[in-house]
Amino acid sequence: MFNNVQLAYLSDWLRAVALAGLVPLVLVICNRLIGG
Repeated sequence: MFNNVQLAYLSDWLRAVALAGLVPLVLVICNRLIGG
């Protein structure tokens, strides 16, 4: 089972991955909206 330290580390890693995936997606959407 996970202990608290591993769980916190995994949570931070997942958050970083989610942000890294979300930022380009938002940029692409904005670019398409602005560019038509």
